[in-house]
Amino acid sequence: MMARKGFPSDKQEQFMVRFPDGMRDRIKAAAEANNRSMNAEIVATLDEKYPAPRNEDAIAKRFREAIEASGIKDPHDPALAEVISRVHLELARDRYQSKIKFIPLSELDKPVDEQEGYTQHIYRHPDED
Repeated sequence: MMARKGFPSDKQEQFMVRFPDGMRDRIKAAAEANNRSMNAEIVATLDEKYPAPRNEDAIAKRFREAIEASGIKDPHDPALAEVISRVHLELARDRYQSKIKFIPLSELDKPVDEQEGYTQHIYRHPDED
C-alpha cells in the first residue's frame, strides 16, 4: 500500500487522548448530528471552550478605520454609535459565523421563542433603517 502524500492534515499537530467509557459514542452521535467527522466535532468543541486569543490591535484598528472613514469628528454624535455597532456586528460575525441570524425589525416585536429558536443574539440588520 502506498503512503499518502500531500494532505494538509499531515502537517497539523496530533494528540492522542484516552476517553472514558461511553464518551466516544457520545462524540460520534454529536458529530453525526452536526454532519461532521468525529475529529471536526472534537476540534469544534475544543475551539469553543478554548478560543484562539483575540488580536486586540487588529480589533482596535477596525474600529479606528471605520470611525475615520465615517468622517465623524464629534465623539457625542449619535451616528458614531451606529458606526461602532456595525463594526461590533462584523466582529461578532467573524467570531461566531453561523450562530448569528439577522431578524428583520418587523420580527423583533415577537417573543424570542417564536423567532425560530434563535435566542442568543439578535442584531438589527445593518441594511434596515
